[in-house]
Amino acid sequence: MMSFDEENTMICEQGMEAEANKNIDKAIELYESLLERRFDGTHPYRSLCEIYHKQKRFKDEIRVIKALKKVTPSWRYKEADKYRWYDKRLAELSKR
Repeated sequence: MMSFDEENTMICEQGMEAEANKNIDKAIELYESLLERRFDGTHPYRSLCEIYHKQKRFKDEIRVIKALKKVTPSWRYKEADKYRWYDKRLAELSKR
């Protein structure tokens, strides 16, 4: 039996594969399921932001960034450079 983390990793890998195969609807479905599972990792959040940005679904992009902030400990969020991308994107979206 797989652990919760192993299941999450498998779902993330399936999302990456769907995205690579241009099956964007399936990638969105898989990545969104990880948001519901409060996935602890940035890949599905970043991918969803990029997909939604291309689709001009800015409200969804904001929702995804806020979901990441809810699951990421504030100390990690403040210290890791990779999170600055989300803050920059959120600031840009807030100007719309």
